[in-house]
Parts: sequence; structure tokens; C-alpha cells
Amino acid sequence: MAAYGKRNAVIVDGQKLTEARIAANMRMEDIAVRLRCNKGSVSKWEQGRLVPSEERIGKLVKLLGTDSFVRWNPNYKIGRKR
Repeated sequence: MAAYGKRNAVIVDGQKLTEARIAANMRMEDIAVRLRCNKGSVSKWEQGRLVPSEERIGKLVKLLGTDSFVRWNPNYKIGRKR
């Protein structure tokens, strides 16, 4: 399941995030320690129940060596006021 908020420019595909984590031979705990968050947050990202911050998405991409789990949100309007 993909998770994104109305204000988020990117969509995180939880299933693909899980696949990338497994391919990198990492546990949820490993991700949590490296990103200084808790395992529950990582679990929610993978379930599509929570969207990581843009900063954490960038760190996930570097850590896992892929951006296969990130897509642009087609509903996001560039330059819109919040």
C-alpha cells in the first residue's frame, strides 16, 4: 500500500520499501537505529499507515541504495500555498 498525505510531494510504497529493506539484508530495528526513530514508525511506513519526512525518505534512499519505493504524488501541486 502506498502512503502519502495531501501535502506530500512523494508517495512511499510500503511493499516496495519492505522489499528494498529485505534486499539490503536489514531488519526494521536496523533502519530505526540508523534513522534515529522507533521500530513502530518503520513498521507503519511499510504498512502504508504513516509517511516518513522528506529528510528521512532521503536517508532511506541512501541507506537502502535504491529509490524504488518512492514515487511522485500526482495530486501534489507545485508552488501551492500551505
